[in-house]
Amino acid sequence: KGTLSPRPANVPLILVCPGTGLSPCRALVQDRHLQLSRSGAMKGGRFQAGLKDLMFLGFRHREGDLLYGDEWSTFEPWLSVRIAFSRDHEDRKVYVQDVIEENGAHVCGLLDAGAQIFVCGRAHPMPAQVFDAFVEVLQAHRGLTLESATTRLREMQRRQQYICDTWG
Repeated sequence: KGTLSPRPANVPLILVCPGTGLSPCRALVQDRHLQLSRSGAMKGGRFQAGLKDLMFLGFRHREGDLLYGDEWSTFEPWLSVRIAFSRDHEDRKVYVQDVIEENGAHVCGLLDAGAQIFVCGRAHPMPAQVFDAFVEVLQAHRGLTLESATTRLREMQRRQQYICDTWG
């Protein structure tokens, strides 16, 4: 049994999976979809109220790098997929942490509802940058201090609600 075991369907998910982190998160998404399809839970509750699970994907280019692009719309009733293409902008690079910050209100809504965070991919420097993005989101949208936001996320890590499955 690995660190990315499926969670009950009533536990919101925030998945952060740039590049090679996509495979384990894709498996979690497929498992969640099967769970929700069997239970009929897609047709109401928090999903109908707009509080869908979130997945942040990161690729270099839309053309040629976007994996399983046609598949993501299948999960639309319960999953919002946000994609960062780091090399498609002439003036700057856009990473998953930037897209997390752009979706701060949704992220905080899920965190308030008891969300589980999974961060998968390259071990350095992405996990620390993603953690910092979550800290900034909590500061901006919940008015937490740097220390309070950091403590909240560290406590989630201690309780296995914020899991990093990284390598390399």
